[in-house]
Amino acid sequence: MKKSEYAIATVLGALVAASAVPGCAATEAGPASHSLVSYPSLAERPACDASRELEVSMTLAEQVIAVCANGTWLVVAATGPTGATGATGV
Repeated sequence: MKKSEYAIATVLGALVAASAVPGCAATEAGPASHSLVSYPSLAERPACDASRELEVSMTLAEQVIAVCANGTWLVVAATGPTGATGATGV
């Protein structure tokens, strides 16, 4: 895993945990800078702009998790390449 992917995964984990804390949710005025927002599909996800900077989104239909950064939705890879097979457990 690249350092940038690890950093995004770490941030995503922290944001998911923070989303359960009262006061850490998006408001009608716009999402909080650390919000986790779900959308029905990619077509219904808004453009990544300054008001959504660092928003983490998940599209339910496509099961895509992405972070809005610098005007671009960056997809968070939930899986990586297959590694070596480990020893059989007991």
